[in-house]
Amino acid sequence: MDIPPTGVVKRVASLVPPGKALDLACGAGRHAIWLYEHGWHVTAVDRNAEAITRIRAAYPAIDAGIIDLELEPLPFPEATFDLVVCWLYFQRGLYPTIRLALRPGGTAALSALLQGRFAAKPGELRSFFPGWTILHEAQTERTSELIVQRPE
Repeated sequence: MDIPPTGVVKRVASLVPPGKALDLACGAGRHAIWLYEHGWHVTAVDRNAEAITRIRAAYPAIDAGIIDLELEPLPFPEATFDLVVCWLYFQRGLYPTIRLALRPGGTAALSALLQGRFAAKPGELRSFFPGWTILHEAQTERTSELIVQRPE
């Protein structure tokens, strides 16, 4: 794993018992691998076939799949996951799916860039989760982070 998992994701995942986690736009799998190594049952998706192939080879217990999140719907039933991680990937149409994918009481760990072609607006992540409990929110000049918990 070239890039270490984000401290915020590690902290939030450490506060609850391991369950089922989904890592969206997982890239090389830094969060998926860390979650798996800490007892989570992990599903990881990304459109990068090479990255998914590496994850599958090194960690066959991680359910890693090739999905282009811009073109394909997520194939998961509602209320499937205890934790959804979507770090440094922003696609407005994905957030309704994230809300549905989480079980009541589940947590989403989200981050988006605030600059560039696929940038979020400051505070925009929060707007996708009205009525949810905000566990962490931070913003720098470059990124926005949000950790939210679905109501029970």
